[in-house]
Amino acid sequence: MPVAFPDPPLAFAELGIRRLNLMTAPENAASQRVAERAGFTREGLLRAWLPTSAGRRDSVMYSLLPDDPPA
Repeated sequence: MPVAFPDPPLAFAELGIRRLNLMTAPENAASQRVAERAGFTREGLLRAWLPTSAGRRDSVMYSLLPDDPPA
């Protein structure tokens, strides 16, 4: 199940997380804007990444690292 961290600095500092990943559907422009406003970097399109009952779907991957500048 996907998990959202409302406070990435807390996730990095207190939980020791080294990388946060976020994935959206390519057509979900609203989620992509939210990710970018939150400081995530778009890493690219993962073709045929997500298996579904209707076949495999593409996903857009974003990441946030501890050393990334704050949003």
